Amino acid sequence: MDIRKWLIVKPKTETGKKTETGKKTETGKKTETKSKVYIVYTDGSSLNNGQKNCIGGIGVFFEDDSPFNIGEQMTFESDGKISNNVCELTACLKAITTIKDFPEFNSIKNAIVIYSDSKYVINSITIWSDNWEKNGWNRKDGNGQIKPIKNLELIKEIKGLTRIYNIQFRHVKAHRTEPKGIDKDSDEYKFWYGNMMADKLANHAAKTKL
Repeated sequence: MDIRKWLIVKPKTETGKKTETGKKTETGKKTETKSKVYIVYTDGSSLNNGQKNCIGGIGVFFEDDSPFNIGEQMTFESDGKISNNVCELTACLKAITTIKDFPEFNSIKNAIVIYSDSKYVINSITIWSDNWEKNGWNRKDGNGQIKPIKNLELIKEIKGLTRIYNIQFRHVKAHRTEPKGIDKDSDEYKFWYGNMMADKLANHAAKTKL
């Protein structure tokens, strides 16, 4: 499958007006927004991780041939914060902002489920951030000393979005071989395939010469 068509391209939503629950149509009938779960796979990749010449890539995968699949390159900026974890977090953020901008997205009835192979991302958003926030967005090391939190702005932005939208995180194992002898419609196969495609998008983006 050629994934190059999704590289360095920011997805565009379809034009048109958003239909809100309870709004009357031209015929006078009320429309209803059905509940829906948006499933997306995210991944991040980096070359020369953490160094000044680091080049990263993010991968966001919805499904085959989706115009919203993203493979985007990240390069070193003045703050020097490009790393594999930055790419992982950015991929999650990109997935959320893409979905919430869908014309049909309803923040009350719809949910977002993000599958990521990064325990760092999932734990940062769903577990550690609660304690960090209580401590004034600082963390304590093993000796009780206050330490700064890496990638704090990204974490705070994603955390804030989880308080506005119904966002759930699910962990998937990384770099697995293709499951054999199972139905391709099974959850196990879908989890593998989605993660594999997000990984391909991220890696290809990181390695692509601009």
